[in-house]
Amino acid sequence: LFALNSGFMVAQAQAFAKRVEAAGASDEERVTAAYRLAFGRPPEPAERELALRFLKLPTKPDDKLTRWGQYAQVLLASNEMMYVD
Repeated sequence: LFALNSGFMVAQAQAFAKRVEAAGASDEERVTAAYRLAFGRPPEPAERELALRFLKLPTKPDDKLTRWGQYAQVLLASNEMMYVD
């Protein structure tokens, strides 16, 4: 819950989203950049498709983060990011 509710994690997600948004011209390029930065690998096709569908959803008036900020927060809070196998 810390990764989803912490002000620190929200700030990190915003910074990560800003970096990723500058890393590509299209959402597909940005998703690939986000995976490379966060996980050191390209996204699987299903991961890319899910990300692109999520990024196309409209934001809600009470959203605290942009859609890219929300996506960045999800990546930062993911199991793959939090634990080393």
